[in-house]
Amino acid sequence: MEKLPPSIFNDVIGPIMRGPSSSHTAASVRIGYLIRQFYNDQVDYIHTTFEQAGSLASTYNNQGTDFGLIGGILGMEPEHPELVNALAIAADKKIDVRFCIDVFKASHPNTFKIKAGSGNNEHNFMFISSGGGMLELQEIDDIPVSIHGDYHEFLLFVATSAHDLIEHHMSLVKNIVPNYDYCLFSKNDQNGLVILKTLLPLTPDQILEMNKLERVNKTVRLEPVLPVKSNKKCNIPFDSASEALLVSKKKQQTLAELAIDYECARGAIAEIDVFELADRVLKTMKSSVEEGLAGTEFADRILGVQSKNIASYSGNLSGGERDRRLIAMVTAIMETKSAMGVIVAAPTAGSCGCLPGTLFAVAEEFGFDQETIKDGMLAAGLVGVFIAMRSTFAAEECGCQAECGQLPVWPQPE
Repeated sequence: MEKLPPSIFNDVIGPIMRGPSSSHTAASVRIGYLIRQFYNDQVDYIHTTFEQAGSLASTYNNQGTDFGLIGGILGMEPEHPELVNALAIAADKKIDVRFCIDVFKASHPNTFKIKAGSGNNEHNFMFISSGGGMLELQEIDDIPVSIHGDYHEFLLFVATSAHDLIEHHMSLVKNIVPNYDYCLFSKNDQNGLVILKTLLPLTPDQILEMNKLERVNKTVRLEPVLPVKSNKKCNIPFDSASEALLVSKKKQQTLAELAIDYECARGAIAEIDVFELADRVLKTMKSSVEEGLAGTEFADRILGVQSKNIASYSGNLSGGERDRRLIAMVTAIMETKSAMGVIVAAPTAGSCGCLPGTLFAVAEEFGFDQETIKDGMLAAGLVGVFIAMRSTFAAEECGCQAECGQLPVWPQPE
């Protein structure tokens, strides 16, 4: 599969989530929600193993991986008000939840090895959390796959590992669903798997036809977990800052207008969809500032409440009033996050305060209205896209400065 360009609201500004961590908490919710769909939304048990040298082994129970994963199993969104109580809710529902640490081959520091089932229906999964709430399902029952939660996906488990028979099933599937984006197959020593990826959900008649195919012993329909879906035919208007500036000069467009055009092309969505996503994000950012400034509590916090003290400080600070407000707002959002309140990862929970704190503080100083703040956010999202195209926001991969968009400085050849 061709790797598609990043999305502003998938990769840079989002997800809307409950703290404390995007790669640990939000991605875990999405992983749990994908697993839930394999069992018609009813999971009886889920046993999760973390590799002992990975980042999750020592942090899964204090960075929200445990309650996030089980929240997803229960059908919760990353910002659900009961997310932090997911483990207790699962216990009340008699779901067998286990976490353990072991040694196994892992391709990434944030690797989940999961066995889950409902009755006699059991599967083994291998997931990774790749930063900022993004994920990849890499294996199902030892069959290699690559599922990121950005398509409508239909999985056909075929009772054969013969290459020609699996290809025959692929041709049948393509005839039933001619408007597919990708039709792929994978296999282990005994069984095959046909994976159909589409921008739009399948019709009931298409699903019925595929369930009737011979040698198909199970089908699974997966809904996307990302806000902006992918499509193979997306044709973005530019893929670098220099190209964007050329387009801007030619069409007399602002960075915000360029960002809107980019996201519309990337997700095959209308401008109104981009505006609705942006409005929801800004509303959440504003609420997280207000919640933090009002005061938050969390038992394991190293520092006490700082944002209220900074906001009410009457002395002189380097940078003046604007910087005082900026620092107070950034700190307020971080305190909301650490208290497991709802924030926007931008692009991760670790850097969630930087963008909104700057936007709102500058807006206060110059008297900008909501639409101007939204334009600033979209412009920042576009800059983040260029970083995401060529680097990563994952702290586990390139250190914590990557979360704020600082490109890693690789050793130069002599």
